[in-house]
Amino acid sequence: MSAALNLPDATSRPHEREAFVELCDSHDRDRWLAMRRSGIGASEAAILVGEHSRHTLAHLVAEKRGLFKQDDEAREFLEWGLRLEPVIIEAYSSSRYAGRQSKRAGQLLRSVEHPWALATLDAWTFHPEHGWIPLELKSTDWARDAWELGTPPDYWWQAQHQSLVTGAPAVSVACMLGPHKLVWEDVTRDEAAIRRLIIHGAETWDLIKSDREPPGPYDRATFQALWPSDDGTTIELDERFGALDDEREALRATVKSAQARLDAIDDELRAALRSATEGVLPDGRVRFSLKETTRKEHVVKASSFRVLRRHERKEKE
Repeated sequence: MSAALNLPDATSRPHEREAFVELCDSHDRDRWLAMRRSGIGASEAAILVGEHSRHTLAHLVAEKRGLFKQDDEAREFLEWGLRLEPVIIEAYSSSRYAGRQSKRAGQLLRSVEHPWALATLDAWTFHPEHGWIPLELKSTDWARDAWELGTPPDYWWQAQHQSLVTGAPAVSVACMLGPHKLVWEDVTRDEAAIRRLIIHGAETWDLIKSDREPPGPYDRATFQALWPSDDGTTIELDERFGALDDEREALRATVKSAQARLDAIDDELRAALRSATEGVLPDGRVRFSLKETTRKEHVVKASSFRVLRRHERKEKE
């Protein structure tokens, strides 16, 4: 049932331990997306330890429970990631960068010892000391500054998770930053980090499979996925929310005042421009334009969502 490291060839094996089973190929996107919900993947590892740059534990739970619908933007993101993989592998393997033999993979793997742990390998690369190790391929622009300090936490934890699933002593990460820069680094297996993943991963998978509410915080999309509709009940909020209400109203007043001043400034600018297309400040560095624009007619698809509003009871005179 299990398999040893499924490497491009048998010339060198970093270890012989039967670590994982293959589930499917990532190029079969519909099956791959369905199978990803049967465990926690490497790209989600940083969420388990609270170090992900964008997503929370609650978001992960909602996603694994199938509460999110994949939109066209997410599909396009995955599609372009696949399109760029051969380009990144070719560059990584060249003498300008790592100069290592590398081959594409694409299999979704499940750990034998920890069945909740999944990993989709983009490729394998031949390390001079360890032999064949996983090669993780990235294409992004958000992590440009983060790479100044080495592999960003999202990717570092992903590499540790891949080491957990495959048993590999290291994982190489290659990232295309925008269209003009490739960076790469070998991430050495960290046993303390892997122990953290094992503990938090097992606990999180138990939570996902249960009907318990995940702990916050909840971004708006996650909240809408977990509680899409109200049930008609009324609950009593504790005293802490009295202070939060005072703070909220003060912030709303500040925003309202700032918006009113901003609108007044814009009115002065429009009055000064009149029929002119542009106005230029005395130093010449800043221009304001006031051009006629036509908005195309469009139809917005119907959708349902919950709206938070404040209602203040008026005291009777």
